Amino acid sequence: MAVRACRNRGGEERLFQKDFPPEEFKERRGKIMDAIGPDACTLLQGMPQVRGVYRFRQSNDFYYCCGVEIPHAYLLIDGRDRATRLFVPAFLSEGEGDENALTLEDTDLIKEFMGIDEVLPLGKLMDHLKMSRYSTSPTAQLRAGPRRGTRRSAQIGSGLSTRGMGRYRANRGS
Repeated sequence: MAVRACRNRGGEERLFQKDFPPEEFKERRGKIMDAIGPDACTLLQGMPQVRGVYRFRQSNDFYYCCGVEIPHAYLLIDGRDRATRLFVPAFLSEGEGDENALTLEDTDLIKEFMGIDEVLPLGKLMDHLKMSRYSTSPTAQLRAGPRRGTRRSAQIGSGLSTRGMGRYRANRGS
């Protein structure tokens, strides 16, 4: 697969992932949607930008689900309408300030290369969450098995399992 690139306003080349085709990410997210069911959604948080001279690296689980390497991004996988929405922090129209911010053109490329249904500004995330009833649950761990001392409660698709369920249930008194 070829490297896909575009240039930001500063002329710096920004590369999109080249490891997997969009269909692979759609299939992975489809397995998650099947697992959570038609009445649920899941929200994945991307890694924050690290200060200093360190090169940004996205979290493994976030990258596994969408291939996006944008700091402070959130991925909403919605089983209700089987859609995937990416929320990004810097979202500008042409002619505005920050040279590293995403433009509308970039969002079209993200949709195409990563198979994302919608790319929205981070400020819209709360609007989407307000439309849902939600509760917190243990963190899902992708690809790897459960940690030692925890109960394996689910094995979905190619390795999605829950982590820490025993501890979570114990805290709830069940």
